[in-house]
Amino acid sequence: CFDSICGDFIELEVVGEDLGGREVKEIVVLKKDNNVFKVYWYRTNSLVTTIENRSNSQSEPIADAKYLKKQKELNSAYAYLTNKIPEIYQFPSCLDVRITSSNLLGELLPLEKVTLLDFSSRATKCDGDLCVGLVGKKIAAVCQEIN
Repeated sequence: CFDSICGDFIELEVVGEDLGGREVKEIVVLKKDNNVFKVYWYRTNSLVTTIENRSNSQSEPIADAKYLKKQKELNSAYAYLTNKIPEIYQFPSCLDVRITSSNLLGELLPLEKVTLLDFSSRATKCDGDLCVGLVGKKIAAVCQEIN
């Protein structure tokens, strides 16, 4: 069983390299429901690397503290969402993304009002990757352009 959901799960582990030649390890747990695979858990070491690189590159302790506080709030909101809606893992949390009116898709949502259908609908309007951001206490659907 995964949390309170029981059934046959599949765990996939993929190891590769990113464009910078760094090792990337990803693990995903899937379950087939009604002939559709749903993601129940996802983890990648590139997230940790990005956070560490960002932390190491900042020299001011005040900037570090502000960044870490915002990151902690985003992580908390993202954990809440992925526990409530496991399939939301297909949209990663926004790391090192400045949220502006030009990359924001739709209006900000209170945490309790986020739905998979809404995020999936917004993703179809994004020419890049959609990520989950946090503006104040509200959730933002953010479109990251593909470079």
